[in-house]
Amino acid sequence: MTSNLIEQLRASSIQSLLKIKKFKEGLPARTAFIKSKLGGRSRAEIIQLGNYLSEAFLLLGRKDRSQGGLSSAGAVWEALVVWYLNLCLAGTKAVCLRGGSLCPAPIKDAITIMYESIALRSEPDVMVISFPELDTQPPVASGQEMMSILDMIAEQRFQKIGVINVQCKTNWNDNAQIPMLWNMLYNQARRGAVIPNGFGIGRRGMTLNNAGFLATHLPLFQHKKRVH
Repeated sequence: MTSNLIEQLRASSIQSLLKIKKFKEGLPARTAFIKSKLGGRSRAEIIQLGNYLSEAFLLLGRKDRSQGGLSSAGAVWEALVVWYLNLCLAGTKAVCLRGGSLCPAPIKDAITIMYESIALRSEPDVMVISFPELDTQPPVASGQEMMSILDMIAEQRFQKIGVINVQCKTNWNDNAQIPMLWNMLYNQARRGAVIPNGFGIGRRGMTLNNAGFLATHLPLFQHKKRVH
């Protein structure tokens, strides 16, 4: 039983990772490896586990550079990053989410990239969201009720919410230019600049420059035994 709504959302986020078949299959071996690197249970020691995240990822890795292999490996790396970040954020007002199913609608609207009236990109990859007051809200009976409350709080307290949009790549060569280009667009929107040629970011009255803070497309690469 979770203690409050932010921890219920965190539990749902972790549970959703188990839908990724390759991540679920490799979790016992990776968990045993990570436990072997954990000297104690202090927050500092848990954060230091990031130094071994790449090793944990490569523990079951295969040199499959096919499109399917890259996609599967990318999903596992994303899931591992989300798992680790939630471990570090446990007990705080922040949570790490993968995909759009658990992301509140006002935040998805704020990061949606538009070309005239067409939405080009609306689903986030990995988001770290800091919610005000969510740690004082009790857990609820269902996921649907949880999302309804999250949407309401996100809309009412949008200026107090912090958002970090994380882009995970297994290495620099895997389309690293894509997060760089998205980052340029998001930074323009965050400053309230007009993006030319019919492009825009945000819809339904939700814009990035109204958020509490935003670090756009923070890249995390599986490289040299570190997460960045």
